[in-house]
Amino acid sequence: MELLKNDIIECPIDNLGIHGEGIAHVEGKTVFIKGALPGERVRAGIVFSRPTFCDARLIDVITPSPDRVSPDCPVAGKCGGCALRHMTYDAELAYKREQLRETFKKVAGMAVQPEKTVASVRSRCRNKFSMPVRETGGRTEIGFFAPNSHRVIETDDCLLQPKWNASLVAFIKRFMTENGLRGYNEETGTGDIRHIVAREIAGNLYLILVVTDASLPAYRSLLAPLQFALSRKAAFYLNENRRNDNVILCGKFYRISSLPPVTVEGILMDVHPAGFFQVNDRIRTKLYSAVAAEAGTGRVVDAYAGAGLLTAVLSAKCRETVAVELDPSAALSAENTVRLNGIKNMRVIRGDCADVLPETVKEDDCVILDPPRSGCDERVLRAAARAEKIIYISCNPPTLARDVKILTDSGFGIKTLRPYDMFPASCHVETLVLLCRK
Repeated sequence: MELLKNDIIECPIDNLGIHGEGIAHVEGKTVFIKGALPGERVRAGIVFSRPTFCDARLIDVITPSPDRVSPDCPVAGKCGGCALRHMTYDAELAYKREQLRETFKKVAGMAVQPEKTVASVRSRCRNKFSMPVRETGGRTEIGFFAPNSHRVIETDDCLLQPKWNASLVAFIKRFMTENGLRGYNEETGTGDIRHIVAREIAGNLYLILVVTDASLPAYRSLLAPLQFALSRKAAFYLNENRRNDNVILCGKFYRISSLPPVTVEGILMDVHPAGFFQVNDRIRTKLYSAVAAEAGTGRVVDAYAGAGLLTAVLSAKCRETVAVELDPSAALSAENTVRLNGIKNMRVIRGDCADVLPETVKEDDCVILDPPRSGCDERVLRAAARAEKIIYISCNPPTLARDVKILTDSGFGIKTLRPYDMFPASCHVETLVLLCRK
């Protein structure tokens, strides 16, 4: 029997996919069912059918898995943030380890056995959020996008974020109402505020309002009542974004208020709200401690160094550290970190890693690779392969597996493969790999 749209099926769930969806096999087709768990028997309705696979919506769980829990968030399964909130945390950690193992097998043809996933706390674990502000039907909506769409799922609180996120959202709503400001309309390109981007570092709040016109005087009056409402110091920036696309931060930044340097991982840093920091403070500390333990005490080249926080941390125990960063603002932050901390053995090189590393890496170095989701350019991998050891930090298992395969073919062996739960309740996982020359 061919499965068609609107058909109702009853089936067992065999596995979980890379997006956390349950996988069943019915009438020779693979069926993906969001919200279903392995070991369950479910009833589902086909919503999309192709010759070899179908997407289906979960109607009913007939036989629940022992790993199933009731989500503690009212918008779980609706917004695009928490794909695994209906699963016990132990099962989630095991799932991420298994996904890493399967990815290495499928992408690189490598049989690996990752260590157990390093656990986080599951709620109030992130230090940053980005909420779209949209106008729909004449009313402003603030929340998160539904999966694979730009439809806003409104929420007053996000359990992944610090508790102040609810107060901040309520404050911005009042501010917009009192000043006649509107959310952004993607179809017409009109409106005033597009996104709220905020993060907490060392107890301070760093806020960016992404706006279409930074010259509106109302924004200049926001800081004092914001700090009062949230009972904390705040740095406040405007980012003027007039582009008609999905990029959140672009164009010019306007600083309304800044804060003095703060201490992060023992390093004094001048924080820009748009700068890169790992989103989970607890896991960042565990990850950086592991990197420091593996890096040794010699010379370290930190590729894709960002603001240089990890490089600065390593400079306390290493003979020399080199931070390589292409983005000018991030490189400037790294240079300021050197200056603020009086670090004598840390150097910052501005440039593309593909151009800089071939001239920088030496045979007895430890190279740290922490690239974007797209992974490393092959020129970067060839240059890194000159070193004695490589520590690769990745948030994207497929590109990690691809790059590790190239490095193992170049004469390296995997000594450590350890997943970290940087992003609880999501399907994403951070991974640390230590590779040593055979």
